[in-house]
Amino acid sequence: MVRFALPAEAPCTHTIATSDSLHAVVNSGGVICLEPGVHRLGGRPLQITGPPTVWRSSDSSNPATISGGAQLLDWYPCTDRTCPPGYGGAFTHSMKGIDAGMLPVRQLWVAGVRATRRTVAGAALNLSFPHGGFAFNGAAPGWLASAGADEVEIRWPSVIENWIEPRCVVSSVNVSAKAMLLDAGCYANLEARIGNNQRPRPDGAFFENVAGPPRAGEFHATRSAVFYRPLGGTASPPRDAWVPIQELLLEGSGLRGHTFDNVGFEYSTARQPSAPGGYVETQSAVLQNAPCPPHGCEPRGAVSLGASRNVSFLGCRFRHMGSVYALAIGGGSRGVVVRGCHFSDLSGGALKLASVGVDDGNARALSNDTAQWDSDYVVEENVVERAALEWRGASALFAGYVARLSLQHNSISEVGYTGISLGWGWGRVHSFARDNHVRHNRLSGVMRALNDGNARRLEPGAEHAAGSGPGAA
Repeated sequence: MVRFALPAEAPCTHTIATSDSLHAVVNSGGVICLEPGVHRLGGRPLQITGPPTVWRSSDSSNPATISGGAQLLDWYPCTDRTCPPGYGGAFTHSMKGIDAGMLPVRQLWVAGVRATRRTVAGAALNLSFPHGGFAFNGAAPGWLASAGADEVEIRWPSVIENWIEPRCVVSSVNVSAKAMLLDAGCYANLEARIGNNQRPRPDGAFFENVAGPPRAGEFHATRSAVFYRPLGGTASPPRDAWVPIQELLLEGSGLRGHTFDNVGFEYSTARQPSAPGGYVETQSAVLQNAPCPPHGCEPRGAVSLGASRNVSFLGCRFRHMGSVYALAIGGGSRGVVVRGCHFSDLSGGALKLASVGVDDGNARALSNDTAQWDSDYVVEENVVERAALEWRGASALFAGYVARLSLQHNSISEVGYTGISLGWGWGRVHSFARDNHVRHNRLSGVMRALNDGNARRLEPGAEHAAGSGPGAA
């Protein structure tokens, strides 16, 4: 990771140990120095609205981390008394004490390695597709009975469109009819996305979080427990195991002069597939849901800032993220710098800048009021690796309607979809976007999961793809 020299550092106003509460000082201003180690948020995001603040690690050689995870310390080996039959060699952990809204858990990390959700291919299940869901033509598997309670999740990679992977959960089952129903809102959104009165089909789909003996490195979760089989066939219980218990780690609005220097962020999640309407996207993880969720159809970041000025992220680390984007900044922000940061092991994209107009009817994009514009962003010398592992339609670096963006000297590798996406509107929206520069970036291993993307997608006025505006390069 590239580190950048900063002006002479002001002394710490607050020094925060890992046992202290970050929430108590979040809006106190000054210089907040975080001592080495993991600073757990306990399920509550930091809500920042206060005066100019510098957040930095007190020891630059041993950076501090802000975490939205819960550590799992009490694993038990699977026996006939603790697990269903056939689970020998796996381990189980209770979910007692974790907020019900975060259950069943979507992600699990063990010793820094992302565990794989137990998955079954729809093509192997011999399913018909009556309206509203699916039914088994032959014998139903044992996991059907718990599919609704466990929120078995169905995804369609490059099936409905090449560049998206919608997700819906099973909401209820009829065991006697050997049938399962999807969330009604998600099913309706899928039908609208497909069009032509076509129904979502099981072929090409995958069923996640299916109950059954996990293979090495796999897990599945219920509302009361998680079941995991260690890699390498070890008989020892998992160590350093974490599940994310919050969607947002930090949220800020109207910030002025905030700097995050050499701070780590880890363990977030996203619950949209389990919410009414599910997860049905247009492109780059922007939802097509009707109606939009309460937070809007634009994807959020684990760290989300809006309407802010002169905000910098310098040498920060974002890893083990389950959110749709790790960092999102928009809402008419300007003077934003993201420099020398390292993004790795991300369920979705690394960085989302500005908006695409779906939540305000393009009011900001078409505004002549420069105070409403997202502008003057610098994104340089960042590293993104292993991104869009779960929300595979998310672009690694995604910018909507923005002016005077400099995006250069970034390294992007191993991503599910497009590496850099700039602009929106497909040439139909004459927005304020202009003078954006994308140059000298290194991209490799893009579109590892979905199709019809590119290393770079630049809208008309730049190269290819919608509304980057005049002066783009």
